[in-house]
Amino acid sequence: MPARSDVGIAGIRRLAKKRVEETSLRAVAAEVGMSYSGLRSFLEGREPYRGTRMKLMAWHARVQHPTAESISTEAVEEALALLGRYLASLQDSKIRGTVSAELMRAVLIGLEGPVLAEVSDAIRKVLKEHLGPRRR
Repeated sequence: MPARSDVGIAGIRRLAKKRVEETSLRAVAAEVGMSYSGLRSFLEGREPYRGTRMKLMAWHARVQHPTAESISTEAVEEALALLGRYLASLQDSKIRGTVSAELMRAVLIGLEGPVLAEVSDAIRKVLKEHLGPRRR
């Protein structure tokens, strides 16, 4: 059973500091997909911008769970239920739309190549089923 993940910014910062000690600031910045100076600022305590935070969270997930086998089905189901409940609780439809878009972006950031295309096709299919054909 994998260790419980500490996904908050403080936990991500701790992991990034540890990885920098093991490798280098430039190596970790490249792993995350952010600039050297941006990672340095983050490690010094600066709050990351939203896009950078998403990259840091995706990186954290890759490091904590290098293979799919380290992620339990129950954890995924719980996360999906939590996300659904959170989205349903948002009163403002504009905010709900923004959060939904961020959710899609977070999922897509974690995917690559053929898997990304496969998931994109699945998303289109679900949208078509739930929203009907696109009107012109």
